[in-house]
Amino acid sequence: MAESFISQKEKLEFREIVLSHIRKISDITTVEFRGGYDKETVVGNQIVKEYVPDSRKQYIQTVEFLSDILLPYFDKEMNDSYKKIMGKIKPMTTGIKAKKKLTDREVRNYTLKKLGLCRELFQALSLLLFRTKYLRKKKVI
Repeated sequence: MAESFISQKEKLEFREIVLSHIRKISDITTVEFRGGYDKETVVGNQIVKEYVPDSRKQYIQTVEFLSDILLPYFDKEMNDSYKKIMGKIKPMTTGIKAKKKLTDREVRNYTLKKLGLCRELFQALSLLLFRTKYLRKKKVI
């Protein structure tokens, strides 16, 4: 298996990457989800525009990345869940990409549906980590 080529140090670093993404997901979800928007701030005598990112899209991307890096560790149950969820996401995404122009409502509905499916994916990933005791600290002797 691929694990035989991974050193203890690399395992620890990879575990830290996984934990940092779980922390990031936790940080994103502990505040209200909001769409992206431009925020204007007065600095001196100038108005400075700053884009505040869409936290829903941040959540989606972070969960998708977490699933990507854990993909080699999927068991049968996780594989089945992943295929089921992706089987719902792919047609939605294809349908959205096929349209030349989208209304704000279509974009919002797509984002909300994908957000729900990514939450389902994150829950499945959490169950995978629990089943594999992945987050349990190893005893150092």
